[in-house]
Amino acid sequence: RLSGPEPALADPLGKGPEGSSLQREREMVKAVVLHPELLARIEDEFSRFHASTPRLDALSRKILEVAAATPDLDRGTLARHLEEHGFADVLAGMAAAGDWTVRGATAFARADAPLDEVERGWRDAYALHQEKVLRDEVEAAYVAGGANPSAEAWEQLKALKQVRAGHGADHDLPAGTGERR
Repeated sequence: RLSGPEPALADPLGKGPEGSSLQREREMVKAVVLHPELLARIEDEFSRFHASTPRLDALSRKILEVAAATPDLDRGTLARHLEEHGFADVLAGMAAAGDWTVRGATAFARADAPLDEVERGWRDAYALHQEKVLRDEVEAAYVAGGANPSAEAWEQLKALKQVRAGHGADHDLPAGTGERR
């Protein structure tokens, strides 16, 4: 069991991939906890989602496990399963105002929000999350290529850049990652 609370955040969810990625990840997981029926719409994406902290990632894996074993999963049943598996502290953090609370236009993980609105917000957040993951992979490939300027490293960087370009996200690559001249 992973222990310890998630880190406290002062940053808002933000817009774009530079927004607080941990806050965005929390909002994504909170949306599923509050609306387990959302999984029927986003299960493929949620199964590919990996949070940046071990505790939050373990929570998302446990949600998938519980959902797979429990037909017609509702919020109360999911919460009970999560509490039984050591996530009571995380659920309490979600319920309390503070670190897990996002306000304003970016707040989509609300218990009273219509499912279509939650799904739109979740998909938008997932797209931003994936954008950040791809950007981080490009930066790591760039660093690896600088430390080991091999043809293989260069090909990996080019492949990642092509994936990013397919997502319309090639505009903010790290300095020096443009095409080789």
